[in-house]
Amino acid sequence: MACALVIGVATGTFSGLIREKSKVPTFITTLALLTVLSGIANLITNGFPVLTFPEWYGFLGSGYIVGIPVACTSLPWSLLPSTS
Repeated sequence: MACALVIGVATGTFSGLIREKSKVPTFITTLALLTVLSGIANLITNGFPVLTFPEWYGFLGSGYIVGIPVACTSLPWSLLPSTS
């Protein structure tokens, strides 16, 4: 997890530096970085999709709690800390 956080901070910093130094619009730098990182992911996985998600992961997007979609039930909980 720490490795993913470091990689995320590094790529965000790199994108920000490119944007600031070359005055290229943010959308273009983000799209370029997405393309580069997608290519790196394809190199690492040899072009095969990663399909080893745990069973509960699908529940977050398509599950129901008391007839209400999980995605709708998690929204109020994510807003609670900002409404104090």
